[in-house]
Amino acid sequence: MTTGESVALVTGSSKGIGRAIATRLAEEGYRVAINSSSSTGQGRLVAAEIGRRVPCGYFGCDVADPTAVRTMLERVRSTLGPVGVVVNNAGWMHMGRFEHSSAPEWDQTLRTKVVGALAVVQNSLEDLKEARPGRKVNVTGDSGRVGNSRAAVHSAAQGAHIALTKSWGPRVRRVRHSGQCGVSRSNLDRPITGI
Repeated sequence: MTTGESVALVTGSSKGIGRAIATRLAEEGYRVAINSSSSTGQGRLVAAEIGRRVPCGYFGCDVADPTAVRTMLERVRSTLGPVGVVVNNAGWMHMGRFEHSSAPEWDQTLRTKVVGALAVVQNSLEDLKEARPGRKVNVTGDSGRVGNSRAAVHSAAQGAHIALTKSWGPRVRRVRHSGQCGVSRSNLDRPITGI
């Protein structure tokens, strides 16, 4: 499968690192599925911008909801084709002292990063296996490795994301797995087709 035949789904891609990754994948010839849960207008603008170069669409969905993820992936397949690359970038973070955080904030943070990655990979796994090899990239902040006193729950979610990356590698056959820890702007200057 060439890049022009492959669809790349990038979660959390309406802004920031996700947008930069989606843009780079488009430059390398991938058809791109833009995803976000709350920045619908921005997501549509990014999809329109990228869509001037390659087939691209906006697929709004809260990845923390596995049923919504299944529906989103069905829409991606019917619009752009089977998914050959998954970039799990979506995340949610509450900054502040842990004692001032709340259970709903914990739930949102953990569900977006961890349940979101589980749901996206499980629902795209057959496509990824057929792509031979499909590619899955987990974008994870360094706080999952070293912690962050102002974002304890976010750090825990990032740590779980790192563990998923390590766990999936030897267990899911015919899918190439990559993790990116401590992403910085300079990391985005390198070609990413070889992942």
